[in-house]
Amino acid sequence: MISMYKSTEEEITTVMGALNRHSVVQFVSSGKYGKPRDLVLIVILLLTVTWLARRIFRRDLRSIPGPFLASVSNFYRLAMVLGGQSHWKTIKLHQKHGNYLRLGPNFVSVSDPDALPIIYGIAKGFRKSDFYTALDPVVNGQLMQSMFATQSDDWHRAQRKPIAHAYAMSTLVSYEPLVDSTTAILIEVIGNRFASTGQTCNLAQWLQWYAFDVMGEITFSERFGFLEQGRDIGDICQGIHHHFTYGAPVGQIPWLDRFLRRNPLLPKREVSDPMVAFTAQAIGKRLHSSDTQQHHDFLSRFLNADSGQDTKEAHFRSVLSWSVNNVGAGSDTTGITLTAVFYHLLSNPRSLEALLREIGSTKLASSTAVSWREAQNMPYLQACIKEALRLHPAVGMPLERVVPEGGVSLGGHRFRGGTIVGVNAWVLHRNKDVFGQDAEVWNPERWLEADAQQLKAMERATLTFGSGSRTCLGKNISLLEISKLVPQVLRSYEITLMTPGEEWQAKNFWFVKPESLNVKFKAIQNR
Repeated sequence: MISMYKSTEEEITTVMGALNRHSVVQFVSSGKYGKPRDLVLIVILLLTVTWLARRIFRRDLRSIPGPFLASVSNFYRLAMVLGGQSHWKTIKLHQKHGNYLRLGPNFVSVSDPDALPIIYGIAKGFRKSDFYTALDPVVNGQLMQSMFATQSDDWHRAQRKPIAHAYAMSTLVSYEPLVDSTTAILIEVIGNRFASTGQTCNLAQWLQWYAFDVMGEITFSERFGFLEQGRDIGDICQGIHHHFTYGAPVGQIPWLDRFLRRNPLLPKREVSDPMVAFTAQAIGKRLHSSDTQQHHDFLSRFLNADSGQDTKEAHFRSVLSWSVNNVGAGSDTTGITLTAVFYHLLSNPRSLEALLREIGSTKLASSTAVSWREAQNMPYLQACIKEALRLHPAVGMPLERVVPEGGVSLGGHRFRGGTIVGVNAWVLHRNKDVFGQDAEVWNPERWLEADAQQLKAMERATLTFGSGSRTCLGKNISLLEISKLVPQVLRSYEITLMTPGEEWQAKNFWFVKPESLNVKFKAIQNR
């Protein structure tokens, strides 16, 4: 690939030289160009060829292999993303070209684990790229800065600091009763709707609804109502889906957003994203409530946090931003991971039997809920969760960062400032140097059998929840829910996969979201 680039560059240089020295000069001096527009067209052609040549054969990137068309235009990546399978395509390209892959005129996809602490390390100066601007949420027709999408590390730090303590695992354990109440509803719904009727259940859908209802409960002390009503309340899930099916492709060419959502000439929708609207309503309801009850939820902590704002309106915006981030960070990621855990367990009977034996041999204090502490004492359960997070990370696109001024050296390559680099967890988690020769298959035992050094290397290379200062705040919430729900469902019901052996279908528009997981339930008696 590199030799091809060099030979092509030499040919273009030769042609350009000939044109500059002879063709154009002779053509113009001969007076045979006819009309002035002919000369203009020739000049435009020469400028275009020169611009493309400089773009394709940029000195610091020409040694990075990749598809030739990707070096010409970001439309190559746009086409990849629109197909909904860009994670698999990127994996194949990395398998062919190695740890450093050029996927754009100014973008390099990285799967080198040694690059993680440099790209995502705290105070390294790698800000988020313009990709994230296409993911700004909408509030009352206006784009809102969010903790997830902001490119300003200073703003993110200022927003995160007042609420960081609320996400410590020691704090989250106090929310267990709220998680348990939602789990009880899911267990009841499974029994009434599916186990007793024999109907097929799309478990992927119900697990997403479960994750949203848990986040409603621990954020506002009020479930959204997905589980009770068995539907997408207020089109919240659909709204999030539309948000990412727009942002993921448009973010590949961020300036497109200026002609779409950010275009001042286009009429604005004076509405908010559905999840933002629900969140704002829940906050307003709490603020105007005459109820003197003390709520032990995230919203109470947010309202009492010192946002550093001078006005009530500004503080409300901070509370809204925190709450939207909380629900968003803890819902889709959790729902997708829960689905991945059940899919891989049901597709691998040996693993399922091993986990069932572990659950059966663990002394549990309650028949209706598994505690966080009890779940932590189930090593095979934790290995299965880690393996699901590795094999099917919720986010299937690179976490893009901009190389700071002065440039950086990665993997023997020197990148100049302004270059965009990013690591895709789907690619990194299949790195055989880190996870072993069986990195592409389900094997929870890898987390139990690895020595201390190997285990540390695998944990360092796990990018499911991001890395560094921008690690997902909802990480501990997600792990809490997953650790508690999986054993409770498995001790309550026998689950049968309706299409065993069939390849799992999922679409990637930022989140790699399963289309379905169809199962049947049978209640376990005398549990």
